[in-house]
Amino acid sequence: MGDTAAAELIYRVHADPRTHCFTVHLDIPAPVEQEQVLTMPVWIPGSYTRRDLARHIVDIRAEDDGGALALRKIDTHRWLLTSRGQALRLHYSVYALDLSVRTAYLDGHMGFFNGPALFLRVEGQEKLRHRLELSGPADWQVATAMPRTSGADLSWGSFAAADHRHFCNHPVLMGALGLVDFEAAGLPHRLVLAGHEQPDLPALGRDLAKVCAWQQEFWGASPFRSYHFLCMASAGGYGGLEHESSSALLCARDDLGGGDRAAWQRFLGLASHEYFHSWWVQAMHPASLWESAGEAPVLTRDLWVFEGITSYYDELALRRSGVLSVDGYLEGLGREITALTVRPGQYRQSLRESSEDAWIKLYHPHPNSANFEVSYYNKGALAALCLDLLLRSRNSSLDAFLRHLWQTQDGAGAALPEGDFLARLSAWADPEIAAELEGWLAERGPLPLAQQLATVGLELRLRPPASPDDKGGKAADKAPR
Repeated sequence: MGDTAAAELIYRVHADPRTHCFTVHLDIPAPVEQEQVLTMPVWIPGSYTRRDLARHIVDIRAEDDGGALALRKIDTHRWLLTSRGQALRLHYSVYALDLSVRTAYLDGHMGFFNGPALFLRVEGQEKLRHRLELSGPADWQVATAMPRTSGADLSWGSFAAADHRHFCNHPVLMGALGLVDFEAAGLPHRLVLAGHEQPDLPALGRDLAKVCAWQQEFWGASPFRSYHFLCMASAGGYGGLEHESSSALLCARDDLGGGDRAAWQRFLGLASHEYFHSWWVQAMHPASLWESAGEAPVLTRDLWVFEGITSYYDELALRRSGVLSVDGYLEGLGREITALTVRPGQYRQSLRESSEDAWIKLYHPHPNSANFEVSYYNKGALAALCLDLLLRSRNSSLDAFLRHLWQTQDGAGAALPEGDFLARLSAWADPEIAAELEGWLAERGPLPLAQQLATVGLELRLRPPASPDDKGGKAADKAPR
């Protein structure tokens, strides 16, 4: 251990599919003398509920050149290491069988991990350069947006990031990978897929290129130089998580065959959502959440700002880029409105309360959730629609306001304090518009959807469901029966 460079922490990660475990050897060249604290986060960025990631660590020990070191737990997610003030190595394993974009998964065909699920944080050394050395089955490939420092493209090798925050913001996908490279706005993009043997990759690349190019043009400048979509396909999975220069996606295999247009558009909408977050969460971000080390929940009433607005634009980007028809967009909008209309919880919980309660409610549904809760994704998207239409009736738009925020804050690294979105809207547009939005956020009740849609010539009609499977969006004679 004496040859470890003092300027960096080194995480050596080996994928062992037989045990569903990632083994990690962490070299700490200059630990805090006597007592070094190590932590795992309680929650992960982009997913606002307790995950208690430390529960996946199945064994942990430490040593230096003098032998074993004392290591004891001082909290559910923190360890105290008694060091001798010299370079040391930590050994631990992480059980990985959560097929999601949040933590880690490893079987005989593919593997994935989100950095916070694997990388212990060395307190006091977060600003050091962090290096990742990856190894695993000889016939596997590996993909990540983290800058590579050794090894050929898609091979095992070394990667590095400037500090712990950036290090944890680059998920890793591995296995037998399919991929398609494409350009959008002159920037290289890559879709990498595991778990699906016969996707229509060229068509996926063509459609994603259109969506990405539209979003690049929408914002006017890119927060990254290249981008990776890292996607796992399973029997019926769905989910996404935004990251720096990449996103982690989980979809159903049926979404990628091309035969079911609705399923295809569902995948494109997911990818569009996470890509939009590159600007509207990664670059411009909620200050309170960004500043947290992930050790305790952070209450905020502004999740609707980031998730609701992004949910409004994810399918709108498909329409504006030409991969979704007008009828297809309006049908999806009808389903979104139906989902809110049939939910009694909109009369019991406001949008702001939904954001604040995310930690204990949205991610923990129960049989009565629909009667007492509302989603800041669903109602937040429709509030964004109403705001956009209201602004357009005053010769402006939500497009213009978001671009104003991006341009005036120089984009990358801009933090929005709690309530800042509403305050900036009031200063930029009209205090009356901000006051109306304030009412939509605070009130427990329906949004003025019919009124706002009428301003652009759209009529909102409600009808009885044709069957239990009828989710709205279609005329009665075309609804599923």
